[in-house]
Amino acid sequence: MLASAAFLSTSGLHAQSDCILVEVVDPSGRPIAWAKVRSGDVTAETSAEGQASLCGGTNTVEVTQEGFAPAERTVTPGQPLHVRMSIHPVENAGWW
Repeated sequence: MLASAAFLSTSGLHAQSDCILVEVVDPSGRPIAWAKVRSGDVTAETSAEGQASLCGGTNTVEVTQEGFAPAERTVTPGQPLHVRMSIHPVENAGWW
C-alpha cells in the first residue's frame, strides 16, 4: 500500500527571495538524505541533513526517494517558504 505525505509545515523566510527551503523527513522526523526535490524545471537533491533549496520553479513541490512514497505540496506563489515534508516508506519496496 502506498502512502503520501503525512504532514508539512510552512513558515516565512526571506521576504525578498523566490526560494523555497525544503526539509524532507521520515515519519519519525529523521532527515532523508539525497531525496529528489522538484518544482517545475528546477531540481535539487537533499543534503545529508535532508534539506534542499529551490529558487524559481512553480508553486508545486514534489519529493521522491527510492523506498518511499512520493509526496507533493502546493505552495503560495511569490511567498518564500520553509516546507517540511514527511515521506513514508513503501511497504515491501522492491520485494515480491
